[in-house]
Amino acid sequence: MIKIKEKYLKILPPPQIHKLFKDFRNQVRELFSFSNKVRTIVDKYINEIFRNDSSHKLCVHTRLGDFGTIKWPRHHPSRKDFTEESTKFVFNEIKEKLKNKEISLILLGADKKFLSDLNFDGINPKRVFIPKNMPRGQDIYFSTKICNTLIITASVSTFGWWIGYLLNDIKSQIYFYDDFDDNTIFQRKDFPPEWIPLKFNLKTKQIKY
Repeated sequence: MIKIKEKYLKILPPPQIHKLFKDFRNQVRELFSFSNKVRTIVDKYINEIFRNDSSHKLCVHTRLGDFGTIKWPRHHPSRKDFTEESTKFVFNEIKEKLKNKEISLILLGADKKFLSDLNFDGINPKRVFIPKNMPRGQDIYFSTKICNTLIITASVSTFGWWIGYLLNDIKSQIYFYDDFDDNTIFQRKDFPPEWIPLKFNLKTKQIKY
């Protein structure tokens, strides 16, 4: 890694382009170490909520807000139909692999009403949990600490991308919405090759690889 004297480094294009630091992943993860204060607060919260809960944690990251607006027209927001169907698809994939292990859904995102309105008919998770609002540092630490599997439903979300990149569980599988076109700001090549793209048929509402 190039040694520089500047305190801050601003990289263009956005630094979630993984090819920029593919050979320095450990160093990048070290740069994102969380403070003792953040870890203490969030670990206490996790212990209160998930004490003695050994279920597989399937996290679903959503992003709406200003995505798809005049401000960010090339950023596709999370879709309710894709979020629901991809969650059920991945849930069943995990169930097939883990057999008798229970699975909990952790719904991540700032729009709590959107999360509360999601419907997961056809699957039977141990629990569906929506975390409380937290400062960004605590929010991302919570997600990287708790998730065993992650679905990024708005592929251009930098927050979702970094959750996936920094997950504690290095065996985690990471899925993302493959809704790229010529106008989207990122493309498939901008995601680590081991991450799994999910295609969605808007007419039939079917998910496939």
